[in-house]
Amino acid sequence: MLVESISVGREFCKFMVGVSTGAIPLYLALLQLGLPKQYRPDWWLGIVAILPAATFLAAGAVFALGVFPRSGAFSLDVINEIDDARTAAIKWRGRVATIGFALFATAALAAIVVTVGALRVHAPATR
Repeated sequence: MLVESISVGREFCKFMVGVSTGAIPLYLALLQLGLPKQYRPDWWLGIVAILPAATFLAAGAVFALGVFPRSGAFSLDVINEIDDARTAAIKWRGRVATIGFALFATAALAAIVVTVGALRVHAPATR
């Protein structure tokens, strides 16, 4: 458990980089299906429609920070320094994973709201 505790955070971040960046084309495809071909949104609606994709990209960038190795200096002769460096790396990856997941969840929620909004705005009126 002690040996794998660092690699678990790195593997999670590595997995979520792919999920976050893969969510961008999926969101854009769903948006394209929900909107008519000749639809041209107002500038503010266009910005709102792009925000989920930009947030997915930001989440991917934050998760990428968790994949890169941390640098530091410690003496191999002092066990406490090794333990402190390991603990700092685990905390860093935990913080990065939490921030990245918060961004990812926010982007997913925003993508759902925007896609449902696009479907509702352009649905045929029933009387």
